[in-house]
Amino acid sequence: FDGWFTGKNGTGSPFTNETDVERNLIVYAKWTPDYSVTDEKTYTVQYYKDGEFAEQESVSKAVWVNADTIPYAKTDFDMSANRYPGYTFDRTDPSEIPEEIVVGAVIKVYYVKKIDLTVTAASDSWMYNGEAHSNNTVTTSEGLKTGDYVVATVEGSVTNVGDTETGNNVITSVRVMNGETDVTDQYNITPVNGTLTINPRQVTITAGSKEFTYTGEAQSYGEFVIGGDGMADGESLANVEVTGSITYPSESPVANEITNYGFGEGTREENYTITPVAGELTMTYGDEIELTVIADDGEWVYDGTPHSQGTYTYGGNLVSGD
Repeated sequence: FDGWFTGKNGTGSPFTNETDVERNLIVYAKWTPDYSVTDEKTYTVQYYKDGEFAEQESVSKAVWVNADTIPYAKTDFDMSANRYPGYTFDRTDPSEIPEEIVVGAVIKVYYVKKIDLTVTAASDSWMYNGEAHSNNTVTTSEGLKTGDYVVATVEGSVTNVGDTETGNNVITSVRVMNGETDVTDQYNITPVNGTLTINPRQVTITAGSKEFTYTGEAQSYGEFVIGGDGMADGESLANVEVTGSITYPSESPVANEITNYGFGEGTREENYTITPVAGELTMTYGDEIELTVIADDGEWVYDGTPHSQGTYTYGGNLVSGD
C-alpha cells in the first residue's frame, strides 16, 4: 500500500492524517504490485506433422502472481528445421509468436515431410579438338513446389581423352530458392554427378595406290593421305613409313602398307584412334618393244657328224636388266 491520494492511481495530492479537510473529499488508495511474489504459470506447445498431432509440451515460468501473460523467449521451445527426421519446420499458429503469451494459451508448431528431389549434373561428350569443354547445367526430378527453383554449382572440365572419368562433372553445392528466400530445408536433396567425355579422333592413314609401267626395276610409292576426322589444329603425325614394292606385272597387286607411324611434338597418342589402310601397287608392261633376234650362220667341212650353231644376235632396245 502506497498511501491515499486525491486522484486516481496516485495522482493528485497525498492525503495523510495531517491534511486539512475543508470540504468533502474522495480519496483513493494507491497500490503498487509486489513483483517479488511469483507463481508458476504455463502455456502449451503442440507439434503437428503433416497436419496430424504428434506431441505437446508445457512451458512454465515463474511470473508475478497476478500476471495474465508469460514473456516469450526463442529458447522456450524447439522450432528447429530438423526436429523430426525427414520433416522440416513449416509454420506456427499464430504465425507470429507474441512477446507476451497469454497464460494457458496453445501455440501450434507445424512440420511437413521433406520432398525428395534429385538434382543431376549434365553428362556430355565431345570429339577431341585440343580445347577444354564443360557443361554446368543440371536437371531436377519432379517435385519442386510452385515458385521454387534450384541454384546449383557444377564443376567439371575435360580436354583430353584421359580426362574422361565417371562422375567428373561434380555438383559442389545445391540450394532451392523461392524468390530471395532459401527453402532448401523443405527438400531431401540427392545430388548426382554427371560424366564429361572426350572421344578420340578417328583417323585413317591411307597408303597411296599407284600403277607402274614395267621397267625391270623394283618400284615403290611412299605417299599417304590422312583422313577420317583428321588431326586437331596444330597437331600432327610423324615418321609415317609406307612399305611396298613391285617389280613384275605378274606380282600385281602388291599391298602398299603403313608399317610405322608416330606422333608429332605436343600430340598425345591417347587422343587418337589410328587406323592404317593399305594401298595397292600394280604394274603393266606398257607398249610392246620391237625386238629382232637373228640366228648366226654356221659353215663346216663335211666330216660325217651333225653340226649346229646356237649363237644369235638381236636388234632393238631391251629394258634395263633384261
